[in-house]
Amino acid sequence: MATVSKVSSTQTSIRVRITGLENPANQYVQFRIRSYGSYSDASSDSNRLQSLLFSSSSTTTSTGTITFSSGMACSNTYYFRGWANWGGTWYELSSSSPVQSHSTDACDNPRPTDWTWTTTERNAMNGQGNFSTITYLRWNSFLQRVDDFCDYYGTSRLSSSLYRSSSNKVLYASHFRDVSNKLHTMSGAVASACRNVQTGDEVMGWYFTNLESAFQYIS
Repeated sequence: MATVSKVSSTQTSIRVRITGLENPANQYVQFRIRSYGSYSDASSDSNRLQSLLFSSSSTTTSTGTITFSSGMACSNTYYFRGWANWGGTWYELSSSSPVQSHSTDACDNPRPTDWTWTTTERNAMNGQGNFSTITYLRWNSFLQRVDDFCDYYGTSRLSSSLYRSSSNKVLYASHFRDVSNKLHTMSGAVASACRNVQTGDEVMGWYFTNLESAFQYIS
């Protein structure tokens, strides 16, 4: 019995393979890709995203690639089904499990590296140095790492308004609170004091090291 399975994929294509074709010289295989919905929706021409029609090779195994000009979203599930043509009639092939695009080759989102403060910065946080050691540029780098983890985790990024500039280096309590809560959403490891800091509260050095430690709990 012929079966269809995924060989590999990128964010713009899926390479599929047909095995078990009985008479390759007289068979043709069509693939249809459907995102969202149920597996049965994939059989509908009106629901398909893309098709591939190719002639089988001289062996009982045939491979072809379906390309998507707009790319595939890594958070979606893509279903595929296959048909072989024999004597002018299309017969459906057995299919493997639906393609989970977020687990495919190109959509594998490598885990970013945990954020770490430098020794000098950590000394400042522990009261052994000038807190101005943490520049607005380093703060922005920290925010970028949080955003990297947002992409990895699959949640919205921080507001761009949290990033500082040479003309506006002030770190507001609301900014620190927003970052803390975003990290807590992903890690569940940010202290309540960080997540609830208010205007006028004293900034504690351990708040920053607490945020640093939260990264390791994001999976």
